Amino acid sequence: MRIAVVSDIHGNWFALRSVLDDAKRQGAQEIWCLGDVVGYGPQSWECYQELIGLEAGAQIPVTAWIAGNHDWGLAGKIPLEFPYFRDEAAWVLRRIRELTPPEALEEMCRFLGERPTFQEASRPGIWLAHGWVAHTTGSSEERANVVNELSYIWDREDNTWKAKRTWQALGRPQIILVGHTHQTMLWHRQNGNHWASLLGPRQSNLSPPPGWLEGCPDCGNGPCQSRKDWGQSIILPNGPVLINPGSVGQPRDGCPAAAYAILDLDEDGNQVTFRRVGYNVEATLNNFARLARTADGGMDMHAIQTYIPRLREALKKGEGVNE
Repeated sequence: MRIAVVSDIHGNWFALRSVLDDAKRQGAQEIWCLGDVVGYGPQSWECYQELIGLEAGAQIPVTAWIAGNHDWGLAGKIPLEFPYFRDEAAWVLRRIRELTPPEALEEMCRFLGERPTFQEASRPGIWLAHGWVAHTTGSSEERANVVNELSYIWDREDNTWKAKRTWQALGRPQIILVGHTHQTMLWHRQNGNHWASLLGPRQSNLSPPPGWLEGCPDCGNGPCQSRKDWGQSIILPNGPVLINPGSVGQPRDGCPAAAYAILDLDEDGNQVTFRRVGYNVEATLNNFARLARTADGGMDMHAIQTYIPRLREALKKGEGVNE
């Protein structure tokens, strides 16, 4: 079984289209979405429609779809205020609510609000989660150590992260798929609580993928390909392993190319392939202006001078605005 794992699309419809086209060329049979379809980017409704269309059409089916914090924020299940969201993130979600036609907004919010933030895959031993231990301020290794013991999910009743599921309750997972950080990760739990990265070192002077029109601010040549193992299948060791496919719509590793992962599941062994895909960045950047439209057809000049430039710059540089 070959699965395309996507996460953190964030309203970037042009990036999503390129990823779906690439996934089809790679022979993906299913799509698993790890959340945050909306937010940050200018075309959240279009991204939602694109994935819904895949579910309804005769294309690659979306067989697993969980919610991210931006999805739940838009649906009204978590507050839009700090510390849940910072200024730009909250502003975009409010603009989506104001600009989307009421019936369409109701449909999108209902669907996203019904998505869980944690799900066991149909295959035993695989967990899907959006944010992993999102409340910690520790180092990456400390966060991984908590994943070793517990899976944190959002408690709807008192709005807190709680350890609802334990290894003992669900069985020890072999593969944990997560999003939220917008950075590609592949970690393997070794002895005790030690997690080691299986990704190779960053490199430079590599060629961009076909169709890429923008120079990469990280290596100057084209989107990274800044790691030697982009596009190469990595055989997964006996678990547990933690995989983050990176972000489709707003990568935060210094490379603006859309990121996703191909997961090959086989009785004889599992493999993951991290993909970076070029897309029409300029088209997405030009669409940001739609978020600043006012009800009378004018433009919100404060947004044009503050939020929009920061969002555009983050996209171009492959950097985060905030969570």
